[in-house]
Amino acid sequence: MLITKISLLDKSGMVLAYKPKVAHKEEAELLASGLMSAILTFSEKIQQQEIQSINYHDCTTSFIKYKELLLVIEIPNAIDKELRSQLLTRIKEQATDLLKDRKSSEISPGEAELILEKILNSINLVELGLNRPFINAEKGKLLLRHEGREPEILAHENCASYLQPLVKMINRGLRSDNFQKQNKGIGLFVPFLERNHSIYLFIQIHQKRSETGILKVSEEKSHILFRMTPVLNRQIRTLFENNQVITIIDALEIIRNKTVDTRNRDKVLQEEQFSLLFLEKNVKNIEKAIYSVVVGDPVIVIGDKVSTKICVNTLSIFGQHLYTEIVEWLSSGESEIGAHITGMSLKVYQELQAKGVLDERTTIVSLLEGKVLGEKDSDFCKKIFDRVKKKNIEEAYNIISSPLEELTTYAIKATEFPILTKERAILELKNLKKEINHNDKFDIVMALATKRNSLLTPLLEELQSTVFAAEDYLGTF
Repeated sequence: MLITKISLLDKSGMVLAYKPKVAHKEEAELLASGLMSAILTFSEKIQQQEIQSINYHDCTTSFIKYKELLLVIEIPNAIDKELRSQLLTRIKEQATDLLKDRKSSEISPGEAELILEKILNSINLVELGLNRPFINAEKGKLLLRHEGREPEILAHENCASYLQPLVKMINRGLRSDNFQKQNKGIGLFVPFLERNHSIYLFIQIHQKRSETGILKVSEEKSHILFRMTPVLNRQIRTLFENNQVITIIDALEIIRNKTVDTRNRDKVLQEEQFSLLFLEKNVKNIEKAIYSVVVGDPVIVIGDKVSTKICVNTLSIFGQHLYTEIVEWLSSGESEIGAHITGMSLKVYQELQAKGVLDERTTIVSLLEGKVLGEKDSDFCKKIFDRVKKKNIEEAYNIISSPLEELTTYAIKATEFPILTKERAILELKNLKKEINHNDKFDIVMALATKRNSLLTPLLEELQSTVFAAEDYLGTF
């Protein structure tokens, strides 16, 4: 939720209206009263239509003064500063049109509520850039020649502060033949944790040269970039397939400006589309499917239409930390399989199987047989499911959010290893293994990380004997 609460008050502090509604007006007034004296005192010293803010617990409370009226807005601190600023600016613009020169005695409770509704409805998420998280990402490029042991830097732009580790990582990947298999280019997520930013790279090989396009985002956007790296990879490859002469920089410009983050929680609140109890009663070893969803591997659910849709949607909450794409029900003759979870009948599954278009990593959830056909058991995923299987879907979503975000944070740390020196990478890997302190959980973290930076896989193999035994280490990627 972008706005925790928005309230309209008169100059004495009396609440005229507030959104969203709580059980009792007295409760809303009590919530407001903790900061009210400070806000009222402060508001006497500021100019009209000026935005002022106070940090309070996990929210930032901002207020705008209009003669006899005061608009108070609570925004969670989890919302990044740039978006918070855009939100407040938009609210101020709309509120000024509605409240300028108005007297509190002229505004009835009904009109006050209508004013707040108009203000909230004026917030356009696309215009604010919420749906386009990389709109302000800095572009860069790097051109290398790989003839001798050390690469020659032919050109670079907007990457001087992290140039050398980037060059070494790309050259190491080229020497290990990691890129040669990627004839359409390779996309990588790389965090620079000590520099408080992350980058997305797309690298193409032209004989003995490599050309790299770069998008750099702030630390606040690192989790979003990590989550959406596979989406960016797919989008940029599609651009090259459709336009043979487009440059990497032009392609990055397009995906920077047009990539939309559709992640939202609205669907989670529609209880009839989800049922954890259904999974518990009807599917054995459901943790195998949950594991695949958590690491971003494809899952196919086979059954009747109604049950399959419920299963697909319910499984999707375990992919909330990723950009999880689903197809609730694939009809006969269609071939647009969801990148992560797809529901279908047995007949459609057999058709796709005969065509040979199914990913070999796909985990199958057969509602007809009541079991999961997958190779990976996961104690970690089983424990998560056991924690939430008797909860309603909204409560379950919130409970599993923390462990999933923790996995992402660990995986971001791991994706930095390819730019570190070997000695530093060994040390960080040991520390990460010790911090996680759970083999199955560690395997999941590494699976997530290697899907965002494929250079991590050969590096892990190289470090394997140095750090610890293979069975404790690589897992299944």
